[in-house]
Amino acid sequence: MSEVQGTRTRHVIAIVCAAAVLIRLTEGFWPAEDTQWNAELVNTSSLCFNASVEDVNPEDPAIWQYSRAVTAQPRSFLQNVHSLLGGTQDGSGLSQGQKAAAKENVLAYRTLLSETMLSEGLSNIGDSRRMERFVQKLLNGEPVTMVALGGSITAGQGVVERQDGYISRLYRWIQETFPNERHQLINKALPGTTSAYVSPCALQMVPPSADFVLLEFTFNDAERASTAQAADDPTRRGFERLIRKMLNLPKRPAVAYFHVWTPRRLGFHFYESPESVIEMVPEYYGLPSISMRNAMYHMVADLTVPADWIWRGDVNHANCLGHRYMADLVIGYLQNIMLHVIDHVRSGEVLHEEAVHEALHMPMFDDNWETHASHCQIDFDFKSLVSEDKGWQWVNEGKSPDRPKWGFVSETEGDSLVVKVPSEGFLPEDGRDIDNAPLTMAVSCLMSYERTGAVKLECEEGCTCKPREYSLRHWNRVSLVYWKPLLNVDLINGTEACHIRVTNPMRNATESKLKVTGVLATRETFLMSIYDYNKDAEEAEKAEVEAAHLEGALLEEASPEAAPGSPAVIRNLSGGISFKSRPCADVRQHSMRAALQWALPAWALVALFALILMWERKGSWGSYLRSGELRLQSPWWRPFGCGKASVLKQ
Repeated sequence: MSEVQGTRTRHVIAIVCAAAVLIRLTEGFWPAEDTQWNAELVNTSSLCFNASVEDVNPEDPAIWQYSRAVTAQPRSFLQNVHSLLGGTQDGSGLSQGQKAAAKENVLAYRTLLSETMLSEGLSNIGDSRRMERFVQKLLNGEPVTMVALGGSITAGQGVVERQDGYISRLYRWIQETFPNERHQLINKALPGTTSAYVSPCALQMVPPSADFVLLEFTFNDAERASTAQAADDPTRRGFERLIRKMLNLPKRPAVAYFHVWTPRRLGFHFYESPESVIEMVPEYYGLPSISMRNAMYHMVADLTVPADWIWRGDVNHANCLGHRYMADLVIGYLQNIMLHVIDHVRSGEVLHEEAVHEALHMPMFDDNWETHASHCQIDFDFKSLVSEDKGWQWVNEGKSPDRPKWGFVSETEGDSLVVKVPSEGFLPEDGRDIDNAPLTMAVSCLMSYERTGAVKLECEEGCTCKPREYSLRHWNRVSLVYWKPLLNVDLINGTEACHIRVTNPMRNATESKLKVTGVLATRETFLMSIYDYNKDAEEAEKAEVEAAHLEGALLEEASPEAAPGSPAVIRNLSGGISFKSRPCADVRQHSMRAALQWALPAWALVALFALILMWERKGSWGSYLRSGELRLQSPWWRPFGCGKASVLKQ
């Protein structure tokens, strides 16, 4: 065989191998129509299937959309006659035509999720009475106030335009389906926060006029959701108090919980998601819960829709298409409630008055009442309380103006500032008996896996407490905001404020960033193990104060070398479970296709084969490539990428 023939043979073999890999990787890639889903797939063949694309446009008509059909209800002969004579069906006060028109309006929105997926996404039906009251207001044309609390995903991170976030999409659907200029959407989601962080501030963040509150904390609360930590965990306690506060708002709003899912962070196996542990609290209070994992797991695991289509490269946040899926899950749930109300509620009837007057159950966790005095100041409200801030900068570290992350930042050891915390409502003569519980004051600080150092807190004037120092290194690769507490604070009678000094402590460390974003005063139970994130960083820093961990409890010790009165340093050596992404080979057991797709998109593998092949010095294709004349619009190159044609040059 000549050298030319050998080269051509190698070319053919490489092309066949590349094609085989491409076919294997894209097996099951093209969704087929399922008549049970009542699906309408539009122009599927025109969609550019690039598994590495960051933002698949969910409005592209090539993406399949599902039109939901109203299931015909059996009617008796008398009901038919009554309808023909202009009467009503089931005594609801709505004619058959009015019902049909109302349902058509509700179902005009086309979801990207099938009926089956919407049903699977309803993790817990719960007590729907409050939700029925909420949708009845919409159906009656009344204005509503909707509030969202959560982390960065609910704040809209992952999309370029704020209007593409799932909360904005939900509000837009409400406004378009039930127009009313007095509708209000209040999105109070804070990037990098847990439910325990938000709970003390919740009544200041959510107006008493709220009709509907959507909560989303699964991703950020996941750090404390291992089975061993689930029982009576401080994060679960804060989550329960938050739910109780929302349910007890003056208008007794509908409260729903939304489990977001990011498999690369929370685990690619179904059972790895922390939501089963987190879900126990919403279930206890009968909250309807919607699960992104339950709805979309099989679609993603089977690569019907690859993960790279839905989540951004940072593995934490959904992209534009992912936010559309999340919006569809919430909208689909509300559509179902609306259809039920249209069918079964009489005109003019006020739904479920008893749901407004019913008292909540006893707390799930012992003595975890939400009625203790509590207030907090964050963002610009916090800025107004700060004095003596020399060396600090007030900066917004958010990635966009729509999702700000304001706070005071210092990167120099020894810098300090003073926060003036008002004592109003916390002195004995001002509070109720229940407010005699121990007072905690806390400063919210950024904990991160990079650059951060430590924080030292002291009571300076108007109050007394034991000073404390905390490491701010997060042992997992996340950046979240946590309250760093001063426990058992004693206010001096007659004082107007407690002055807290916040210091970037002297440690001679190479990285010493300190970001402070808010202050809290509360008499709620404040356990310290929620600051259980310091193991690796503190070991690396060789902290001067040793820690002990006995039977899962957090212990505090002052350094033996420390002088009397020096601050204690909170340490943790408990090995909590972190929900990290699985190794490439373990993404999906016995699935080469899934494992390889997780490591490298299919088109990149094929491109790698081709580049190796064509760079061969004696190959004719190699010289052709180096000449700069190869154009991607050639039919040979269409498998390697999508979009506009371009030229490869040296």
